[in-house]
Amino acid sequence: MFKFHKTVDHVRRPSSTEFHPTPLAVRAAQDALFISPYISNKQAKEISVTLRGENKADMMKQIVSIAEVIEKISISPEQTGLNDQATVFLHYKLNNWHWYITERVDGERIDQAFGYVILATDRKRRLQFRNISIMDLISHGCELDLTFIPQAVSTIKQSYIVH
Repeated sequence: MFKFHKTVDHVRRPSSTEFHPTPLAVRAAQDALFISPYISNKQAKEISVTLRGENKADMMKQIVSIAEVIEKISISPEQTGLNDQATVFLHYKLNNWHWYITERVDGERIDQAFGYVILATDRKRRLQFRNISIMDLISHGCELDLTFIPQAVSTIKQSYIVH
């Protein structure tokens, strides 16, 4: 289902029509190819294993859902100046690091994005907006949070306030 090599080229997502709706399994297979540049090989293998298990319908829905979100990511500079009101579309995580993607650079390449980065430790929290390379994230083992729901940066900041 997944191609296990990475590309930085933008992959077009096929669309269904109201006259020819696509079954969930077919849509998930098509969208798996669409999301493959955004996930690591390890995560792709984990998804493939889940698709062969009893939770395959839920995983197919998650694949279609995340593909819809990826398709809607703002293109730079659409959210320039919005700061905390900018919408976060994707969340990558690795240990105590969190990357929240707010927009991608225009063009055919998908690897360059902009977003909010958080290093959350017990003693200190580092928060900053910065350029993010999706290819670098997945090459270092970061996982795309397939259950993440787009939300404002301010909402994410609130969840990291030390109480």
